[in-house]
Amino acid sequence: LIGMLANTHLIIYGLAAGLCGAPFYKKIGLMNTAILGAVLQGVIIILIPYAENLTMLFLLQAFQGFGYGLIFTVVTSWAVENIPEIKQSTRMGLFQSLYSAGMFLGPVLIGILIEVFSRSTGYLIMGALSIASTILIKTSIKRSKKEASNEEFPLEEMLFNRK
Repeated sequence: LIGMLANTHLIIYGLAAGLCGAPFYKKIGLMNTAILGAVLQGVIIILIPYAENLTMLFLLQAFQGFGYGLIFTVVTSWAVENIPEIKQSTRMGLFQSLYSAGMFLGPVLIGILIEVFSRSTGYLIMGALSIASTILIKTSIKRSKKEASNEEFPLEEMLFNRK
């Protein structure tokens, strides 16, 4: 059952990642795609403890996977954006290290929160952190001029117009 829930999340994540290029990046931009993903993810995390049946849990996992696909694809592209090609592997190594630390510490944190408070409070705090990350996204990410004007696909430009 847990494997099927995880696969639901991963399949929809892959779909969202595939849709990021044309429908999302072009229409709403990288910044708004990341914010949409973070908010969607946060709201779904808050709702998970209230799932009354397996069907609802599968639907929540699917929507959470979609939000994760949006934000993770954008954040991964930001990790190497405007970085000389020679330094991109170092930057991606740092990104993967931080991601791995979060993959370890996230479940530990939710476990502590659930033990200290309750299951719904733990998920509420984790969801609120995801939603609050939009403030960090909005204030700390330096957007390129093309991203600010939504003229092009910055990620696609970076991938396909290399020298």
